[in-house]
Amino acid sequence: YKGRVEIRNDGVWGTICNQNLDQKSAQVICKQVGYRDGSFLGTTKEESNGFCSNYEGMDYCGSNVSRISFSNLNCQGNEIDIFDCYRQIADPVNCNHKYDAIIECINTVIDDEIRFSPGTTR
Repeated sequence: YKGRVEIRNDGVWGTICNQNLDQKSAQVICKQVGYRDGSFLGTTKEESNGFCSNYEGMDYCGSNVSRISFSNLNCQGNEIDIFDCYRQIADPVNCNHKYDAIIECINTVIDDEIRFSPGTTR
């Protein structure tokens, strides 16, 4: 329910740069994968660079050989899919994997949470 966001675009998995994200986009992503609500973590300008490298003692940043797909993801909140939202192709000069977005998805009732075991492979 918590971790780096990756999306498949043109057959390739890639991350989302956390610069200029809005919380409605996180809600759309979480709903798209079966949760009720969600939010991006570490998105203030002061904490965004490198936030994914040590979130709760773990490195959530993507590999330097993987793609960074989008930045400036902005949804209205009523979309079914993030590909219906405004987004820009990530600028590799301003977005590297130290800016990978981390999301936390939640359900209103704790018993309804979708849980994944440690070591689960996506």
